[in-house]
Amino acid sequence: MRVFTAASMVAAAGVTGALAVAERWTSPLLIGWAAVAETTAFLAFCVISNAIVGFIARPARARGWRVAEAAAVSGAVAIQVTIAFRDAMWHLIGGGPLTSVPELAGLTLGAGAAAASVAAAGLLWRLGRQPGASGRQRCTPDDRIEHQAL
Repeated sequence: MRVFTAASMVAAAGVTGALAVAERWTSPLLIGWAAVAETTAFLAFCVISNAIVGFIARPARARGWRVAEAAAVSGAVAIQVTIAFRDAMWHLIGGGPLTSVPELAGLTLGAGAAAASVAAAGLLWRLGRQPGASGRQRCTPDDRIEHQAL
């Protein structure tokens, strides 16, 4: 995950820098938002494409790390979807024209945070319902047969 994060940050810095220079951005908030948006886009791409193709072999991770990673990717994808449909989503929540950077940042990053929270809660709930999730050893019918034979 560190490799994916570092690569995403480097790529995002290049893209954000190019955008800031070419578009003559002067707002530090806009530049910061763009850096976060680009980083999340590249991070989601790296993690999802590695899960599909397996460029980098990854060791088994603890349940908490898996949940955190899945929540981060869900939030990153939600940010990108919100950026793509920002005007329509802004009108759905009752806003007028979307003209300020704080509103844009609040909408997109808020949607990402909400999606990450929902994904984490759903995964934790699902993992908690799986047999043996409480840490207790469950006895299967095959185990009972083996113990009776001894």
